[in-house]
Formats: sequence, structure tokens, C-alpha cells
Amino acid sequence: MGYARLEALITAALAGVGLAFVVPTAIGRAVLLAPIAIEMARRLGFEKGSRGSTGLILTAGMSTSLPAFAILPSNVPNVVMTGIAENLYEKTFSYGEYLAINFPVLGGFGVICIVLLNWVLFRDEPKAEIVTTSETNFSRVEFALSLVLCATILLWITDAWHGVGPSWIAMGAALLCTSPLVGALSARDLTTKINFGPMFFVAGVIGFGAVVSDLGLSQQVGSALVGNLHSLGDAGDGLIYAAIMMIGMIVAAGTTVPTAPGLMTPLAGELSAITGWSIDSVLLMQVPTWVIIPLPYLVPPLVLTITVGKVPPAQAVKLFLCYFIVGLTVLAPAHFAWARWIGALY
Repeated sequence: MGYARLEALITAALAGVGLAFVVPTAIGRAVLLAPIAIEMARRLGFEKGSRGSTGLILTAGMSTSLPAFAILPSNVPNVVMTGIAENLYEKTFSYGEYLAINFPVLGGFGVICIVLLNWVLFRDEPKAEIVTTSETNFSRVEFALSLVLCATILLWITDAWHGVGPSWIAMGAALLCTSPLVGALSARDLTTKINFGPMFFVAGVIGFGAVVSDLGLSQQVGSALVGNLHSLGDAGDGLIYAAIMMIGMIVAAGTTVPTAPGLMTPLAGELSAITGWSIDSVLLMQVPTWVIIPLPYLVPPLVLTITVGKVPPAQAVKLFLCYFIVGLTVLAPAHFAWARWIGALY
């Protein structure tokens, strides 16, 4: 029965990662997956608040939130970082480039670590139930949305060929979904059911980054954070990588992950000058500091998952501290080795 629980954890993890590719909002994925994980636990025979239920819920939440930082349009910090980078440094990352550098280790290998940690820490024996399901056919709207979704993902993957940025592709897909051609939303839904809050949040953080840079605040904060790191130019790549991660983690711990890019991205120019790395490399080294976190409060969708799933906070903190240790000792070195091997550090 232990392997049945492992299969359930793998299923929840794959569902979370799969949604990260097609639903570009972590809050939305968390709201969708948490009830599904709760129902999975119930059908497996886990009681509410049991270790087995806790492991399933946390696996779903972590798998759809943390690996998504390695997928360009899937989380707010990714969009904020790339938006500020384009504004300040005229640098645009392609979907494929970003995915190739970050996802193999931080995404794929990271999910494996999440599943194994939950399997070890939340051992419980499920009581399987016989569940009957019925098949339903796609409606016209569901079929149209599926076509739009497939086309959007295809255009994201091939953006290096056609040159259209991921944000423009996503905007076009959103406009198409609101058109009468698809019929997914009525005219009234445009003003009553669409949450414009995240749009203003992203615009505000991007604007904040530009203001911080123009006022010179980023240089002052940067001097305070990297004042003792001026010898890094003569250090090896491994030490530079560790130093940038240390700074990024300090910033993330003090500001939470969604707002960290607003401070770290304007610092990329100074860090590039000190380390001798290109701005591209320094910018991308923020990503592991978003994925490898010590506490769930740093990523709001994880807090939402824990709240909806009624996960005991002590259990969640224990898992994240273990995950943080594995991240520092396994994921971070592996990501550094992968990035250097493919030539992303220069």
C-alpha cells in the first residue's frame, strides 16, 4: 500500500506541474488543485488532517508553485523580473531559453525531491475505496478553449523561431478567449468575473523597479548588500553563484518572493560589474532563490494551499525546512552544474 500512496503523490505532482504549463497564475492553480488533492485523499481513505492527506495536499501545492518559477509565464515573479529586465536592460528572454536553463533541475528534479520528501515525512497507509466514474463529452466551448490552449503552448515553445514574446502570445490568447468566436465569457463577465488585481500588481512592481533604479536606491541597497563582495571578480564561478544566491535569499526572506525581483533585478547591473558575469546570467540566477525557500510564507499560493487544505502549520514548516536543506545541498549545486554545462554562465 506504500506504493499506492507514492503513486498518488506522483499523480498530484504531475497534475501540479502540468497545470503550471497551461494556467499562468499560481493562485488559480492552488485554488483548483487543493480541493482536488483533498478529494484524492478522501477517496484513498485518509482522514482530514492525517499525515497521508497532508502529504498529498502539500505535494500538489508545492509542485504547482515552485517548479513554475522555471517556466517563464507561469508565476508573477518571472513576469516581473523579465518586465523590469526589458525596461532597464532591453533584455528579453525567450520561453525556450528560460525553460532550458531552469526547468531540467529546478523544475523536473525539484518535483522528484518534493515527491520523495512527502513520501518519507508523511508515511501513512491509505484505505482504497471503489469509485465509479462516468465519461462526458467536450462541449463546443471546452473544445474551442482546448484549441486555443494548444496553440498558445505551441507558440510559447517556438517563440525563438517566430520572435513574438510570451507576454504578447498570452495577451492574444486571452483576447481570443473573451471573443464571441470562442464564447467562453459573456460581455458582462468581462467586468464582473475577471480579476484585474494581478495586472495592477505586476504593473506596479515593474514600475517600482524602474523608480528604484532611477532614484539610485538600487545602487545604495546594492552597495550595502555586496559591499564586501568586490573580490568576487577574481573568484570562481561556484563562489559567485553562491554569493548571488545568498543575496537573493536574503532579499526574498525580507520581502517575500513576489516582490523580490523588484529589488534584485535593478541590482543586476552592479552585480554584473562586480562579478564579471553578464547581466543575462546574473538575472537568471535569481530563479533558484525563488524555488529553494525555507518557509511557505514566502510564496503566497503555498499559504493559500495550506489554508484551504487545513494543513497543520508545524507539519508544513518541517517539510519546507527539509526541502530547503535538500535544495541547498542538491538542487543548487545541480542547477549550477547544468547552467555552466549549457553555457548559461558567462
